Amino acid sequence: MVSVARSRSPRGPFEAAEHNPVLTHRSTAHPVQNVGHADLVERPDGTWAAVYLGTRPRGRIPRFHVNGRETFLADVSWVDDWPQFEPARRHVPTGQRDFEDDFSAPGLHPRWVSPGQRPDRFVHSTPEGVVLGHAPSETGEPSGLFTRVGGDHWEADFVVDPEEGEFFSELPRVPRAQVRGRSVLRGGTGERLRTARVLVSFPC
Repeated sequence: MVSVARSRSPRGPFEAAEHNPVLTHRSTAHPVQNVGHADLVERPDGTWAAVYLGTRPRGRIPRFHVNGRETFLADVSWVDDWPQFEPARRHVPTGQRDFEDDFSAPGLHPRWVSPGQRPDRFVHSTPEGVVLGHAPSETGEPSGLFTRVGGDHWEADFVVDPEEGEFFSELPRVPRAQVRGRSVLRGGTGERLRTARVLVSFPC
């Protein structure tokens, strides 16, 4: 939830709004929950907006949210010098979500990240694609090569050669019951170049 207080000086004293919280979705069926951390922004045309954080829980109880806290937009009007939050009437373009990567570029696209180690320290380019080496993080925790996918329904196709090791396609922070396909490819079989597919559908 978001509460507000105002003052003529940054040092105070501050006066809290009598109608606090000015923004909350608690105990409602609104698709965006856990709202908070709002920032007020004046647009070039003189109107005001607020950007705030929230989650989009899915599934049955206990519910889950895959993307963590996301950024949302609300319109703001001023009444008696207090901000009034309203549903945003403008839409932020989502852009292109689909992508295809044959790893032919000299370096990895910025979409590929690793939480515990820089990807360029364990990913090496080859004419056939990329080779992933051992990727320990500085804390000793396992790491790997990851990308974030937007949308509620998506699928991924990839070709891998696990050689003598193993290749896992994982979907972190998603209950396994919601995953319609999951691949584990093991090497040393003589036919190592394999195609794997992951299909995911999140319930509304």
